Amino acid sequence: MGKSSGMALSLNQNIESEVLLPASTKKFLITNKFLIYFLTNHGSFPCYLHRFKKLGSPLCACGLVGDADHYVFRCPLAAEFHLKEPSDEHRKGWFKNLKYDGQAQSKLIQAYKISSGICDRLTQG
Repeated sequence: MGKSSGMALSLNQNIESEVLLPASTKKFLITNKFLIYFLTNHGSFPCYLHRFKKLGSPLCACGLVGDADHYVFRCPLAAEFHLKEPSDEHRKGWFKNLKYDGQAQSKLIQAYKISSGICDRLTQG
């Protein structure tokens, strides 16, 4: 490749894209947007919307902090769709397996819809 000029290489320098961007693997690809919302805690959650001044409080309508974990594990308003919260020692493996668990993903979607509805009501009134 020659001497380094201290500048980053770009794809415009006749370098094959495969060298800089090796083939991606589906192992790390998450296509379920609700799973992404849950894993990143970004979405229609009072805690997240409060960060951007879209809501005056990070609290759920039930009175507890409304983050993604709250709706999936603890919120009484979403109790029908709760998942069993993993222990700290099993949390990493639990998250890895979540990508392949269709039933858990369905519950995530329902919990997210409840959170979204709560956020809609909180922003309107």
